Amino acid sequence: MSREERGLRVVGEKKIANLGSQEVKGNARKRRTCYLVIATCYLIFGCHNPYMVRDLQPIIDARNPGMPITYTVTFDSMGGSSVPAQTVEEGELVLEPLTMPTKTSHSFGGWYKESECINEWDFAVDTVTQDITLYARWIEGGTVTVSLDVEEIIDGNIPDFDITLSRTGSGYPAAADVSVNEADYDAGSIRWEIAGAGAYLGEVVSGTGAYFAINATNVIYNTVGGHSLVIEVRINGIQYQRNILFTIVE
Repeated sequence: MSREERGLRVVGEKKIANLGSQEVKGNARKRRTCYLVIATCYLIFGCHNPYMVRDLQPIIDARNPGMPITYTVTFDSMGGSSVPAQTVEEGELVLEPLTMPTKTSHSFGGWYKESECINEWDFAVDTVTQDITLYARWIEGGTVTVSLDVEEIIDGNIPDFDITLSRTGSGYPAAADVSVNEADYDAGSIRWEIAGAGAYLGEVVSGTGAYFAINATNVIYNTVGGHSLVIEVRINGIQYQRNILFTIVE
C-alpha cells in the first residue's frame, strides 16, 4: 500500500471515528433532553410511574434544590368521626388536630403511633420522617378518669387534660372522675369546687376528699362552654389552689 493510500485510510478512519463520536454525543444529548421532558411531565402533571421516579429523581432534585420533602400524616379515628390528613415537611412537627374525633359511648384518649395504642404521639416533640398513620385511642364507657400528681399541684403545671363532656351523653362522655393521692396532703385539707353557671350563677358544686366526680348532666353547671374545677389543698401547712379546665357540649 502506498503512502498516499495509507494516508487516505487514516484520514477516513478518523472521519468515521469522529462521526461515531458525534453520533454518541448526539444520542446522549437526545437522552438528556428526553429525561428532562419526562421530568417536567412528572413535576407538572404528577406522573407516578415508580420506575420513572426512581430513574429521574436525581434530575428532579438537581433542578429543584429548594423544594422541601413532604410526607402525609393520616389520622385513623378507629371508628370515630373523621379527621383530615396533613402534609408535613420532613423533620417538622405535626399540628395537633383542633377538633377531636368523637365516638358514641367512648371518650377520646389521644393519638398513638400504632393501632394497638402503645406509644402515644407527642405533638410537641415527635417529628415526621416518612408517611405515617396516627391512631385514635378510645376509652369505653361514659367516664373520663384523670389523676393529679402532687408535683403538678406544687409547681402549678396542671396538664391540659382536654376534658370534653356532653350534657346529653351524645358523642362525648357525660362524666369525669378526678382524683389525687390523699396521703400527699395534710389530713382533711382537700376541697373541690365548681362554680354554677346560667340560672345557677351564684351557686357552687363542692366536695372533699381524694376524689371528685364531674357530672355534665348536673344543671347547676351544665351550661355549654368552658368551666373550671377548683382544687384546694394544704401541704405542710402551705395552701395551694389549682384549676382543672373542662368543656361541656350538647
